[in-house]
Amino acid sequence: PQLRLVWTSESGVVCRYFVWSGHRDMFAALITGKPVVTDFAIVADGKFLFGLPSLENSNHLVVFLTGQTPLPEGYGAAGVTSWYYLGFLLNERPSAIYKVSGLKPMAESIVPSPFGDLSLVTPNDSVMAQLGISIEPLSELVTQTPAVNSVVSQDGKEGAMRFTQFAAENLYNFASGCAVEIPGSSQPVVPLSTIQQWYVATQRKLLLNPDFWKK
Repeated sequence: PQLRLVWTSESGVVCRYFVWSGHRDMFAALITGKPVVTDFAIVADGKFLFGLPSLENSNHLVVFLTGQTPLPEGYGAAGVTSWYYLGFLLNERPSAIYKVSGLKPMAESIVPSPFGDLSLVTPNDSVMAQLGISIEPLSELVTQTPAVNSVVSQDGKEGAMRFTQFAAENLYNFASGCAVEIPGSSQPVVPLSTIQQWYVATQRKLLLNPDFWKK
């Protein structure tokens, strides 16, 4: 069996996961800054739900096999949240870190819930998120594309666009301060050495702090 992970944002539920039934000590989950979660409910044969605290201020979710009980040969565990497919675990790769920030707006990445309408019911809505785990054949899991890949790709595009805008504006302001008037010309001129100075200075800042331009 494989572990399947999915993310959900419906009705305040952030994520759900599926899992093969049988051993309650097989899996554990960890939200950055929170205690490890090891207790889960068996909601159906081969399907488990973890109750998780709110993911509102967390960017990553760690899911791993505890090593107490291995997965059956030829299977893996897949994780899905609200429902976004995140990836899967294997005995040969017993842990993974998933970026969960930015998943909620991605409605186009939502997949059908392997748990149907099942969910954990707790007093006072203490469970803010759910992780579902399901044991499935590896041959089926490898054909699915994790939503996390789309998130990372989108973040990369947005970051490139922001940096391009910063670089253009910063170069313009720097060059404008070095412009000189040329007799007989109505347009100020910027020496080529000014561009070189800006390039060297920007490279040095990036080496010291790759995120300096985000401030």
